[in-house]
Amino acid sequence: MKMKFYSILALAGAALVGFANAQGTAVTDPVGYYEFDGQAGSNLFVPGFVNKKAFSGALTGVTAASSTLSVAGGLGVGTLDAGADPVAYVEITESGSAAEGVILDIVSHTDTDIVVDASEAELLALGLSGTEAVTIREHVTIKSAFASAEASLSAFAESVTYFEGASSTNYLWTGTVWSSDFGTTADGDTRPIYPGAGLIVNLIGPKSLTVVGEVKFGPTVVSAAAGGAINIIGPVNPLVGDGVAIQDAGFAGSFQLFADSLALYEQGTLSNTGTFLFDGTNMIDGNFVATTESIPNTVGGVVTVVADTGIKLSSGL
Repeated sequence: MKMKFYSILALAGAALVGFANAQGTAVTDPVGYYEFDGQAGSNLFVPGFVNKKAFSGALTGVTAASSTLSVAGGLGVGTLDAGADPVAYVEITESGSAAEGVILDIVSHTDTDIVVDASEAELLALGLSGTEAVTIREHVTIKSAFASAEASLSAFAESVTYFEGASSTNYLWTGTVWSSDFGTTADGDTRPIYPGAGLIVNLIGPKSLTVVGEVKFGPTVVSAAAGGAINIIGPVNPLVGDGVAIQDAGFAGSFQLFADSLALYEQGTLSNTGTFLFDGTNMIDGNFVATTESIPNTVGGVVTVVADTGIKLSSGL
């Protein structure tokens, strides 16, 4: 899967314990788990965690013509290269940068140079100086997101629905793999769930699913596609039962006036519980009143946009 690069074009117009080396910094963020309480039926799911950092350091250069980001070293060779799906991504983590929170899929890499899935124009639009702080992580995938919950899932009865633009694929849990063809292939295992994005979990009964990972700090830029796409989007925040105020979550700065929308749904039934627009000042509800509602952590909502865009989400952490 290629993550569409809507984020860049839109952006253009807990203690940390680590050890340093000459190439970069390997850092361990707080690790934990939470219980995702799914209901019988269909449930929105946005992972509240990310995977551990594979690299944390600073860029030493950007070569837009070859879609290349450079670091001093320490990456190894090819270990994070993309296969049928992207394996890992670079996140711009430079505080205060207009590009902070942007996610770039890794196509291939050497020990010092990273080819990312972005055009020359898209990299130039970011306005990178070539010295920004960056973090590299492997993607959370369908397989890894539910790895600690596999014993709770019912084989050949429960599934996830994965969206790419306006199309979707249902991946069935077979007891060992996630598959679109009843176990002939494990084609769902490596499907990436981008930070701040989500899918639908289809359950035959209410159950608690354990989700494990690392806490992510800072904003996250999430791509939202137009053209009838289903964009499940929410904060990267593991605090179950809490949420981020819709006014402060980042939608207001990204939505087109009275055109783009955020819809919230009841878990299990997917009955709509509220739809919110941007009036130029506030996110408003169906009564055209500034909302005080929150978008729920680990669940999120469905975003509809009239033009491809990037939404810089606050995690609320």
